[in-house]
Amino acid sequence: MSVSKNKSKADESHLTSFYKTPKELIHTRLSFQLIPKIRENVTKIYANNKSIADECDINRILSDDWSVQRFADYYHNDVEEATQHLIATLKWRKSFGVNKRSLDKDIGKEFFTIGALFVYEEDKNGIPLLILRGKCNRKVTELRELIEMFIIGTIEQLDTRVGKTGFILVLDCSDCGLNNLSMDLMKFIITSLTVYYPLGIQYILVYNMPWLMRGIWKLIKVWLGEYRHFVHFANGDEITKYVDIESLPKYMGGKCSKLFTEAPDNCPTVYDLAEKYGFTQTEVRKYMKIYDDLLEEAKHY
Repeated sequence: MSVSKNKSKADESHLTSFYKTPKELIHTRLSFQLIPKIRENVTKIYANNKSIADECDINRILSDDWSVQRFADYYHNDVEEATQHLIATLKWRKSFGVNKRSLDKDIGKEFFTIGALFVYEEDKNGIPLLILRGKCNRKVTELRELIEMFIIGTIEQLDTRVGKTGFILVLDCSDCGLNNLSMDLMKFIITSLTVYYPLGIQYILVYNMPWLMRGIWKLIKVWLGEYRHFVHFANGDEITKYVDIESLPKYMGGKCSKLFTEAPDNCPTVYDLAEKYGFTQTEVRKYMKIYDDLLEEAKHY
């Protein structure tokens, strides 16, 4: 791969080469050679203060090249900067409790049934889709922690499975209104994906964006940083330029009958988890009622 000599293009060069050939092995790049040094830096910092990270994350860094290389590649082969951001990610993972929760035991099956965020089939390059449905967002402050846990759990599970192949983020704006917009939640999602899972996203596909969101999109682009150069827009059947109709869910005009509202086997309900998260049954019923339309809609998919 060639690297642009034009410094003004430097911020885009590494992503451009990556996204043009999403299945190409990045270890052909210089960043692969920097993995031992970054590992050495991280293990030294961890040895001096083991409270900063989970041991399982350190073990993964020592055994999985991609978990280190993605930071080297994203930060332009700057060892110190890559180390700094990797350490920051390790601290965030521990503080958030990424390794201490399980999607099928600690979240609640209703979050799956609502279908707000789910992994689906693949695009035309064989890269899996992570679909975020804006219409499903409800501003329930009391459930914010659970919502964030569900989001990170879904991303973590997918990112771990696909590795350097990455995934496509589909922002489905169909039937999305102003009452569905939560800028702080959107910022949380984008920050999590771009900062803590660098180069996980191959490109972003914005589907059926209504005109009322055009102004808001300008702010979202700022949060996307370099990823703003890898955003595609599609309305209606234009999405088939990126995803075969056989791989699209039926509600998007596709022919795929794969369900996206099913929870894992033996997944507890939010009611089962109420006491664990400090809710009464009455409070849970009140919060779940806000999602009644989506839970009912899910029965017909």
